[in-house]
Parts: sequence; structure tokens; C-alpha cells
Amino acid sequence: MNCIVPAQNTKVISKAINALAKVGDEIYLEAKRDELKLTTLNMSKTVCAQCCFFQSFFSSYDIKENQLTEENNETITCKLFMKSVLPLFKGNLEKKLEFLKIEFDMSSDFMIFKMKYKFDQILMIHKLRLMDSETLSIGITPNSGINNLLASSSLLNQVLSMFNLSDNEITLEIMNSRIIARNYYTGTSNPKQMRCEVKLSAGEFFIFDVKNETIVNFALKPLRTVISFAETFNLQIGLNFDGGGKPLTLLMKNPTFQIYLIVSTLNPNKEGQSTMSSTSLPTTTQRNKKNLNITIEDQQALENENWDEDIQFGKINENSKKNNFVSIMKKANSYSSNKENQSEDLNESDISEVYRMDVDDNIDLDVIPKSPESPRRKKIKLVFSRCYEPTICVPNLGKEINGNSDSNNSKIE
Repeated sequence: MNCIVPAQNTKVISKAINALAKVGDEIYLEAKRDELKLTTLNMSKTVCAQCCFFQSFFSSYDIKENQLTEENNETITCKLFMKSVLPLFKGNLEKKLEFLKIEFDMSSDFMIFKMKYKFDQILMIHKLRLMDSETLSIGITPNSGINNLLASSSLLNQVLSMFNLSDNEITLEIMNSRIIARNYYTGTSNPKQMRCEVKLSAGEFFIFDVKNETIVNFALKPLRTVISFAETFNLQIGLNFDGGGKPLTLLMKNPTFQIYLIVSTLNPNKEGQSTMSSTSLPTTTQRNKKNLNITIEDQQALENENWDEDIQFGKINENSKKNNFVSIMKKANSYSSNKENQSEDLNESDISEVYRMDVDDNIDLDVIPKSPESPRRKKIKLVFSRCYEPTICVPNLGKEINGNSDSNNSKIE
């Protein structure tokens, strides 16, 4: 196999290999008569990424007929370590290289990458040792699903910008006229986690062909990888799937190449886990003279409070006011439960009495003593004390302090 990649296409193959490196640690090469495929799998085998470069992608694509036999199904296969391939495709190769040539012989244990640079006529040859020969069969075609969606990469990028970078999974609720995207958390709900929901209408997609309404949950990392690659070359992203629990395909097409990722999914409803959860927070006390709302915890604390104990930062000896405070709080409880009799149970004078006792009588226990004065401030006052002394003394005005230097010997009046 001998194929030559022109300089203008080296950026495409470089970005494609970098995208594959985000998925798996091994890269499978399959050379056929009219195309070259690069495939990888992640460790858990839940994501499969494949780049297919057609014959028109190369300036020269040649495969020897004696290497294509019936035993290997008319395909040349080999496997490489991703760490050995990735360093060759770093940087802006389209500006540096004149062409890239890939050579492979079935009888050899090496794959050869020849890079011809534009400047100084440098030709670099990289020999990469092959791994054990292995054939990878996926068994899933990119267009096997009954639901098809096609959207621009900018639209999907705007949707992802609504989610946090810490989100690992996304849930898509697909209906006939719209799609609802939510972030997904496994297990119990955490109030500190932000729940996001984005609604997209069918008119925002180039193709919106939904024959089966479903809910699909999958990982966000493959979607971020696809969007990053698609925005570089201004490609549209297609989604093909059947339903939750079956594979979902993210597809990008170009006249000379196509890239797709097959991602495993699940249906959250069948797993017994809800995609959305609501948490109830305790209501806060609002200090409003017209509407007094008190939580149940505060009411119980006020009723069980021992007002006879000494307070650390102040003493309250007026027992009548304390008992009055408790009785007013009990009236507030009946006021919130029986709104029809609110004028009889609690009046404006009682409410004002509550706030007057709270503010004027220092019932609040959270009293923090003042901090002592800083010694540095005392030192500054001592050093600059002369600056604050008066510079003019009124009793000395009108008196002769020193004689005049002129000959008239006039006095200062």
C-alpha cells in the first residue's frame, strides 16, 4: 500500500488522528481498493470512532493486487499504538509539509511515514512497529437507525455551552416537534449540582425525521470531540439512532472523507433513574410588617426556649416582655394557619412589638464584641499628634514677636 496525502489535506488527517486519540489507545488501519479507514475503541468498548478517507482524498492511492486476497476479505489490516502515531501529527502540518506518504507491506513489521517539508528540502522517515495483526468488525452501519437528525456544529456548540464542564452525560428527550436536552446525574440528587434544560424546536435542524419518540442518554465526551472537529472544517453533524439502549451514531460527511462515532446509550426511564429531580428547600423568614412568615423550626425553637437562663453578652430582666414575645409568636402561628381570623388574632401593634423587642431589647444572642484598637493605629496617632495642633495662637496676635528689618521700624498691628 502506497498513498500520498497532499499538503492541503494534512490538516484533515492530523485533526482526525487527534480526535481518535481522545477515544482510544490503539488505532486500526484498514486499506481497501477505494478507501482507507482508521478505527479506534475505548477501553470499555462503549465508544467506537472511525475515519474513512476516500480515494479522492489522496493525490496518489495505490494498493497491490497480490496483497488483496480472499483470506483478508480484500482488506489490508494492521494495528498501531496511538502514542507512537500521535507525535507525528502535532502542529500546523499544512504549512510545513509538501506531502505525506504512507507505505505498508504485508511482509513487513513496520509502517513507514515519509514527510517532505517545504523548506530546505527535508525528508523525514518514521518507521512505526506494528502490533499483533487483528481485524476489527463493528457490525453497525452509520445509517441503521430510524430517527435522523442533522444540525450545524454551531447550534450544538451553543447547546453544550449551557452545561457545565463537569457534566459527564446528557439526556435527549426526542419528540415529534422538539428536543429537550438535560444534564444527567446518576444516584441521588445533590442540591449543589446545577440542573440545566435546553429546548430545541424542529425548525432549528436541517433534517428532523423522528419516527419513534424516545429518551436517549449518552456520554458528553464523544459529542464534544465531534463538535470540536466539525467546527474546524465547518461541517454539519448528523444523529442516527433507534431509541434508548441502542447505539447512537454521530456522523460528519465531506465529499472526500467521513467521520462517525458510535456511542452506546441507555434509557433512563428503564433504569429507574429520573433525569430531573426537584429538591425542596426550607422557607426563610421574611420580616415584613404586613406579612409575617415563620418556619416550623423557628416556632418550635421559640416555644422550647428557656428564657430564664442568663445571656452571655447581656442580661434581660423583664420577664413580662419575654412572655409577651412568646405569646406573640404563638399568635403568628395561628395567623399563618387561619388567614380568615388574622385581624382578630394578630394586629399591627403586636407585630411592631416583636420587632421592637428584637431590635431595642437586644434579645439576639449572636452578639460579637468589638475588636481592640490596633497598636499600629495608636503609634500613628502618637507620631502625628503635632500635625493636629493649632498653628496660629489667637492671644499672640497684635504683639511684636521680632523686630522689622527695614529702617521704618514700624510695628506689626
